[in-house]
Parts: sequence; C-alpha cells; structure tokens
Amino acid sequence: MATVDSSVIVALFNSRDRDHAACLAWFREAIGNGEPLRAPVTVLAEVAAAIMRGTGDRQLARDVAAQLRHSAMFELLPVSLPLAERAMAIAADHNLPGHSALDLAAADTFGDRLITLDAEQLRKGPDVVETARPGG
Repeated sequence: MATVDSSVIVALFNSRDRDHAACLAWFREAIGNGEPLRAPVTVLAEVAAAIMRGTGDRQLARDVAAQLRHSAMFELLPVSLPLAERAMAIAADHNLPGHSALDLAAADTFGDRLITLDAEQLRKGPDVVETARPGG
C-alpha cells in the first residue's frame, strides 16, 4: 500500500516532467498489482497549485484536480483531527512543512510507504515511514 505525494501525481499528468516516465511506469505497475493508492484530500489543492504555477493555465489546473478527484485509482483521505495531530507532531519533530508532515502522517496511520519525488520527504521521511521514489 502506498500514500502518494502530490509531486508524483503532478509528474504523472505532465509528460514534460523529467520524472514522468518513472512515475508512469510505477503507477502502471502499482495499479496492475492492485496496490491501494491514497493521498490526503489536500492533494487536490496541491496539484492544482502546481499545475497553475507550471503552466499559468487556470482551467487546466482545475481540470487536472477534478480528474484526480473523480479517479477510482486514488483514495482521498479526509483530514481528521487525529490525522492532523499526528501531522503536527511530525512537523514539529522533523522540521517539515505541513503538507509533507500530512503525507507522512497519512502513510504512518495506514501503515503505508510514502511515494514521493520531494527531496526533503525522501531525506527526513524514513525517520517516520518507509519512503521511496517511484520505481525506487
């Protein structure tokens, strides 16, 4: 099982991203193996923001986030108070931004590994959960 960071999802949707091929290969394998994929629901805003920053296309940002929202491939996790409290502790203990701590808290809560392209999550995440790059 895997919790997926927004960096991986953005690379999946952007064929010009340098990590697109690796993310796509990992995604196809995970889906083919029936591996459950999860992300905190906040991933919708993170993906929309990244698409908007990268393209300047407001409608594309909304469309990609909507496609993710309605995808049967990802379980979007609500941010409950216990999950937020776990993220708070991770953020404080490991000096991580909130979105990174939330991804790690979700993975920790569900016993998942975190799949990410984020260098800081890859460096600090193993103190909390198994953390890997797509295909890595």
